[in-house]
Amino acid sequence: MEVDAWSDALGAVVRRYYATHADTTGPLDTPAFTTFEGRIINPGNFSWSLYGPGSLLGPSRASGGIAELNNADGGLAGLFDAVDGRRFVLYRSRDGKGIYPGDWQLVLNWTMERRERPPGLIRLIIRDRLSEVLKRPLTKQEYDGSNILPDGVEGGPEDLEGKKKPVCYGLCRGVTAIDVNRSKYTRQIAAANAGPQTFEIFDVYTQGAVITPGTSHASRAALQDATVTGEEVDSYDGTVSDGVYFRTGSAVEYVTVDVAEGATDADRTAAQIIKRAALGPGELTEADLDDDSFTALDAEFPHICGIWVGTKDATVGDVIIPIAESGGIYFLPGRDGIFRVGRIKEPTGVADGELTIPEALAANTPIKIFDDVDANLKLPPRRVGVQYKRNYTVLDRSVIADSIEEDDEKLAFLLNELRSVSVSDESRLIRNPSAPELIVETYLDSRAAALAEAARWQDLISPGTTTLQIDLHIDRYPTVTKDGVTRLAGPNDVLCVTYPGEGLEDGVNLVLKGAEEDHRRKTAKLEFRGKI
Repeated sequence: MEVDAWSDALGAVVRRYYATHADTTGPLDTPAFTTFEGRIINPGNFSWSLYGPGSLLGPSRASGGIAELNNADGGLAGLFDAVDGRRFVLYRSRDGKGIYPGDWQLVLNWTMERRERPPGLIRLIIRDRLSEVLKRPLTKQEYDGSNILPDGVEGGPEDLEGKKKPVCYGLCRGVTAIDVNRSKYTRQIAAANAGPQTFEIFDVYTQGAVITPGTSHASRAALQDATVTGEEVDSYDGTVSDGVYFRTGSAVEYVTVDVAEGATDADRTAAQIIKRAALGPGELTEADLDDDSFTALDAEFPHICGIWVGTKDATVGDVIIPIAESGGIYFLPGRDGIFRVGRIKEPTGVADGELTIPEALAANTPIKIFDDVDANLKLPPRRVGVQYKRNYTVLDRSVIADSIEEDDEKLAFLLNELRSVSVSDESRLIRNPSAPELIVETYLDSRAAALAEAARWQDLISPGTTTLQIDLHIDRYPTVTKDGVTRLAGPNDVLCVTYPGEGLEDGVNLVLKGAEEDHRRKTAKLEFRGKI
């Protein structure tokens, strides 16, 4: 175990080294000639899941645990005065041989949340990096209510003071922008929130009818100084510091806007939105993200998404989770602390590794098979509906402009929050007369993308799909080899699982979907998904 902790006495962060048994590294190890004190009582526990337990629905989950060091002699006093946000690394080896750490298995490289000091112990609380990111505020920008009309874009103390500024990612339609200056009819669509964001206003509407575009200004000040005619709308597409605004020439009603964030359509995919949210308000760095996984997800799921959040208090998770669920995407830190994205697939082709389960593990039912195709659905769906193309402002028919009445498509858009497409397989009712419907709400923008997702969900949650849970000794934890590197198996790895019974005698490829590891008890519970 390698632990970074602040020491008040030293006035510095110091890296310290511990093991289950005292040992000193050799000249080829890193660090060399360093003593690892034999103080580990509990190496720690943690868990993760691509989606909800037993399900392909719901957000990714990860949980840090607790590690404990022996402090019966008081030798650790004053060494762990502050550990929050600092490095916690755990390696394991069956025989303790080989060069450290290269020949050892990385168990975890996360950070800590805090320390506790029960009698004779130092207890380290391992931080759940996923929750750490998702719980961060989506924006810290608030309106200060400082307008002195006709000047200002911060609202007044009675309407906007203390409220969060809006946030936009990707393509969003029918947004009711925030009225930040009632005197000059100035509205803000979004504040820059994820570094140097690019915005583009497509159309501004009143009662669903397009307002004639006027001048696009180079600065917010120029927009505020302009004279806007009553029948037009001027705009300012914003910069990193002040966001995107527009002004109407008069006090028109039911004003909405279509806006895009991101320079091109390629910047408006789920992968890129998740990435910007993680790097911006999520406070991660490029080094925290596996860029290859984002590139791969873009190739697999290149569809345009978009999400807008108004003046409510919101978290980073309020963007990342719904965008991820729009494509069945997981967003998880690995053992190395690096965040990756991806989508679960059918475990076809050559497996990444093997897990042969000996009968010696048969005590206390080490293997369980759940025939529910999904913990939420239970049965394979006969129909999958996908909702898409969100309208952020649903209008009552009585307020819609007369000019829209002849445009059936536009009228239907204004009257409904979401569009819907579906894929059906009524033949599933022959096998399962109670086969349900699955409705997936997404932030996708196009019908074609929604149809593709409906078909994918229909194939993914199909008859014969099962969940397999395996309890095993931690020393039996499977490894995989990818790109010449052997490591402990992790999210979305495909393993050939062999067991003397349950249809697994010849080995079946399954996807590793979740794990709970308890290194004190030396046990692990693995959850696989596939067809047996």
